[in-house]
Parts: sequence; C-alpha cells; structure tokens
Amino acid sequence: MSSYTYYVHCRDTSDDDAVSEDDILRMPVQSHDHEATTSTSCQRPRQRCAQGQRRRYSRVRHFLGKMDVKCIHCGALHFMEEKLTNSSLKDPRFGLCCLQGKIKLPDLRVPPRELKELYEGTDELAKSFRQYIR
Repeated sequence: MSSYTYYVHCRDTSDDDAVSEDDILRMPVQSHDHEATTSTSCQRPRQRCAQGQRRRYSRVRHFLGKMDVKCIHCGALHFMEEKLTNSSLKDPRFGLCCLQGKIKLPDLRVPPRELKELYEGTDELAKSFRQYIR
C-alpha cells in the first residue's frame, strides 16, 4: 500500500488553480518544511504545507433513512439522526430549524393575482412560466 500526502495552498485558494481530489490523491509523498513554490500558471509565490496522509477507505454510501420526521413546532422535515441528543426516539426534538419553537416567521402575504395565476394556473402561459422560471 503506497502512502500519499496531499498539499493545500496556505495563502491562495482561488478557483482558477483548483485541483481535483483525484489529482491531490495522486501526489506522491514529499518531505519538506513549508517550502515556498511558484506556480507556473500565475507566477505568484505560494506556500504549500502537508495536510495529512491519505488513508484507504472503502467507498460506502451513507443512508440516513427517510426524511420524514416533522418538527412539532414548525413542521420542518428532518432525519431521525438529526434529533437532539437529549430527546427520545418517541418524542424527537430538533434544533436546526426553529430552535424548538423559539423562532417564528410571519405568515407569507397573499401574492398579487397575476403572480398567483402564474403559479397555480393550468393555461399554457402558466405552464411555460413554471417550466422556465429559472
């Protein structure tokens, strides 16, 4: 089993020089003390530092079950695994949505008639609007 060290630029994290995870994992182990290097693509000095050794992990998918547990305060859907540690499976409580009822948003106002017709209508204009809304 070969061992790899991956490097992350400490000062420059711009997207134009982004490296894929596969590229990072293919980089061989190099021992150095926070050496300064120069990028040939942008000619800016950078510092690179070792972030850790690659470990071999099996590619396992995570399944959290269905997102079907409702918050009793706001009705937001959660995975059971998101419940607060001090709550039970029978009476799960959550802190990610409304902080157990501490945060309450005002009801939405009724939209103008024209906009409501575009969202709820069955004519061609409404269907086209919903299809190309982005």
